[in-house]
Amino acid sequence: MLRRVRALATVAILWSLAFGVIGGLIGGGIALLVAQGVLPPARNPHAHLALLLVVSRAARWAAIGALGGMTFAAMLRFAERHKVIADLDAARVARWGFLAGVLGATMMVVAVLGFGIAAAIRGEHRVEVLWMLLLTQASVPLIGGLLGRVTARTILRTARRIPSP
Repeated sequence: MLRRVRALATVAILWSLAFGVIGGLIGGGIALLVAQGVLPPARNPHAHLALLLVVSRAARWAAIGALGGMTFAAMLRFAERHKVIADLDAARVARWGFLAGVLGATMMVVAVLGFGIAAAIRGEHRVEVLWMLLLTQASVPLIGGLLGRVTARTILRTARRIPSP
């Protein structure tokens, strides 16, 4: 049992690192667009700080990666239960990775939208803000799925190179 928990945690950490790096790059791109005046700064008075944008995006995507990684490990554990790493089909693992990435990202989107709805109920946001929030979050599951696919295949390739004890 401890070995399974350790394997799940390892996959979650690897996915979190991979997604966090991509999130940092996304945050850096947003920071550049805000600095050049292409995007307006957010309402947060400190949003003009590039470091805050990079770190916040990296942290959000790292959380998405951890959720997706745990989902991937659990799905792979049950779906491919009796197979060793050498017998796993790379395309099938990539499909599991895509699905896990979509599910992990969707969990985060639901949480973000839930906080937005709660703020609207309290009167802190208007309905238009919720629509903008929904539109900005619409692509997150697709990006999460694509990252999950790439991460799953990369982990499988790496695991196949490591000699068995």
